[in-house]
Amino acid sequence: MIIGWVGVYLIYQQHWTGILLCLVASVLALVALRRGRRIALEQRRRLQLALDRAAARNRELEGLRHLAATLLGSSDDVNYLFREIAKAATQLLEAEGCVITLVVEEGRFLKAVATDGFLEGATGILIPADHSLTGWVVTHDEALLSDDMQADPRSYDVEGLTSRMKSAAIVPLRSSGLAIGTVSVHNRRDGRPFGDNDLELLKTLGDQVVVGVDRAQMLDEARRNQRALEDKNRELQRSTDLKSQFLANMSHELRTPLNAINGFSDLMLTEEMGPVNELQREFLASILRNGKHLLGLINSVLDLSKIEAGRMALNLAPTDLHAAIQGVVTDTAPSAPARIRKSGWRPDRRR
Repeated sequence: MIIGWVGVYLIYQQHWTGILLCLVASVLALVALRRGRRIALEQRRRLQLALDRAAARNRELEGLRHLAATLLGSSDDVNYLFREIAKAATQLLEAEGCVITLVVEEGRFLKAVATDGFLEGATGILIPADHSLTGWVVTHDEALLSDDMQADPRSYDVEGLTSRMKSAAIVPLRSSGLAIGTVSVHNRRDGRPFGDNDLELLKTLGDQVVVGVDRAQMLDEARRNQRALEDKNRELQRSTDLKSQFLANMSHELRTPLNAINGFSDLMLTEEMGPVNELQREFLASILRNGKHLLGLINSVLDLSKIEAGRMALNLAPTDLHAAIQGVVTDTAPSAPARIRKSGWRPDRRR
């Protein structure tokens, strides 16, 4: 700016160097203008790149949010969850296809449990673990990027696909610290190779796969436990019914002879059948007393409804302790000699 004004002043003074200075000032202004335009274009490019990255990040977050909502939804079909994750991986990484595999056959194969895109026809196939990229990822428990699968000797050709697998990004699925499968995407739509950022996003999706597997296993185990509990409850109910039926039959079978014993004992004590001596009366009274006691025990055992409901009533009443002890001695006296002989005790034996 100063050079231009100096040139104008010199031209006014009719000095030829003023023209030279004006030309220099014009060239400098043109250079500055072009430089400013380049800076503006670069800033615009960076701004557009930032906006594209922000849009891509928002798209990733929205996809992950939708996937999380699907995993936390009411569906407990693990195959449905796998398909949703494969679809999300294809969309978020802008790939042409995705496949999720799980280790089967004691680690000798990986089974494609879910696919998307041009790999949909590969659902259910078995991929050898010792001759495939997915097998290498599981064996080494490392993520993998391949820009040219056709030239990679570890690659496994899947027949029946609508397109060829050109590039791949594969990450292992880990559960409890062990690699249980893989999730991979193939062939970016824009033709560019997959990068480290794609691997990080794929690892996040892989974690969602493990969450889906663990959730499905927990739900399946909960259903099995519920069915087992229901079976045990039915068996318990059946046992309870059989017990009630058995006790009812036992009540009838025991009460019939016991009523006869009590009835005839009481009849003989009335001496209507003939006179009884004092010892016979004592024995008959013991029989009748124990019979009534046994009948009371049977009635208490049969009253299960009160016992199971916790409403068993205890009736407190005064008791003649002397009579109770005398009854016990009388009831056990006839069997005392037999017990003494069985024990081998003798009156002259000292302790």
